[in-house]
Amino acid sequence: MIEFGNPYYLYLLVILPVLVFLYLKNSHKQVRIFSKLGDKELVDKIVDSPQPFIRFFKTLLLTLAVISLVIALADPLVPGKQQSAAGTAKTQIVFALDVSKSMLARDVLPSRLGRAQSFILSALDNLNNNEQVAIVIFAGQADTYVPLTTDHNFIKNAIKSISNNLVLKQGTSIKRALKISSSVLNNKATEVRMICLMSDGETPETNLETYTDTIRKTGINVLALGLGTQTGSDIIENSDGNEIIKNDKSGRPIISHLHEENLLKIVKNKSTDYFKLDDKASAIAFFTNHVKNFQQNTKTWIAVKKDYFQLFLLIALFLLAAEALIP
Repeated sequence: MIEFGNPYYLYLLVILPVLVFLYLKNSHKQVRIFSKLGDKELVDKIVDSPQPFIRFFKTLLLTLAVISLVIALADPLVPGKQQSAAGTAKTQIVFALDVSKSMLARDVLPSRLGRAQSFILSALDNLNNNEQVAIVIFAGQADTYVPLTTDHNFIKNAIKSISNNLVLKQGTSIKRALKISSSVLNNKATEVRMICLMSDGETPETNLETYTDTIRKTGINVLALGLGTQTGSDIIENSDGNEIIKNDKSGRPIISHLHEENLLKIVKNKSTDYFKLDDKASAIAFFTNHVKNFQQNTKTWIAVKKDYFQLFLLIALFLLAAEALIP
C-alpha cells in the first residue's frame, strides 16, 4: 500500500480541471476564429498551426508532467521488508502482587506483603523512566490496581497503600492474576512484555504449566518471586488496631508455608525464571539482569519504507522534455 510523506501536496491536483478547461476553451476559440477566416481547407494551408491531435498530445504530456511533479512533492512511500532493530523496543512490566491473608505471615520481615512492596519500590529505581509499569493485585480474584504508566513516582505512592483489604474475595487465584496481567499488556510485537508474579504459592489450582505456556506463546515473559519460608509462620491480622493470630475452625493457629512447587510450575521449572525473595538486594539484581537479558534477546521488527519521489521527478522531467521537443 502506497503512503505519502507529505500528503497535503496532493491538493495541488485540483489544478488539473483548470488545465483541461483552459485547453478546451483555447481549442474552441481557435476553431471559431479559423471558421471566420474562410474555407477550412484553405485556412489550414495558409495558417501554420499544429494539428488538433498534436495540440492534444502536447497538452496531455503537460498534464501528466504536472501529476508526476505533484506526486513527487507528496513523497510516495512503499513499505519494504521488515528489519530487526535492536534496542528500540519499549518495555512493559506488570507486577502481579498476591494480597491474600497468607501474605500477612511474618516468616520474612516485616511481612510477606511488606517484603514484596519494598522489592517493587527498589525495582522501580532500577528501571528506566520510559519503561511502562502496571500493578495487578490478586487473592481469590484479580484487579488492575495501576494501569500501564511511565509515572514511577505515582506507582510508588500507590504501592504504599496496598493492603489485603483491597480484594474482597479471599484465596489465591494465580490463573486470574496471570489472565488480568496479560490483558493489561499491549498485544504488540514491538514491545518487551513481562509479568513478575509475587506470591507465596498457596493455591489449590492445577495445570498452571499449561496456562502459563499459553501466555508465553503470545510473547510475554513470566517471572515468579517466592515469598515466605518452608517452615512457615502463623498469620497475624489487624483487627480494630489489635494484632490477632488467624485461627482455623478448631481454634488452632493457621500456619502458612511457601509453596515453591506451584511457583516453579508457573515458570515451567526454569530456575532462571524463579527467585526466592529472601535477600532483597539479590532479588533486585536477579530481576534487573533478567529484564536486560530479555530486552537484548527480543528483536524489534520495523518496516523499512522505500522512497519513490525521485522516480516521479524523473518522469515529470522526461514528459516536459518530450513536450518541448514536439513542434
